[in-house]
Amino acid sequence: MYGFGLLFEPQKDGLYETHMNQGNPKPPHGIKEKDHSSENGVYQDGAVLVEVNGKFQALFVAFQTQLAPTDNRGRPILGSDALAMRWRDVLNES
Repeated sequence: MYGFGLLFEPQKDGLYETHMNQGNPKPPHGIKEKDHSSENGVYQDGAVLVEVNGKFQALFVAFQTQLAPTDNRGRPILGSDALAMRWRDVLNES
């Protein structure tokens, strides 16, 4: 098993941020929702990979609130959709 993310404090066990770290929209003004938009960035997404008999399976996780596509700084661009909606469309096409 391979984990990609951030380590907890140095010398401590544990891995976190093993999910997509971009596409977080800024909450609308007046909405009491935690703002994760400052965490947006590219080339820092996490994942979990499992190797069984020389073959790899990967798990890529994103939160329902995250949007795609994003710009070169990881911020959602105008017209971005929730990833859950994008996958629904992909699955319905198959």
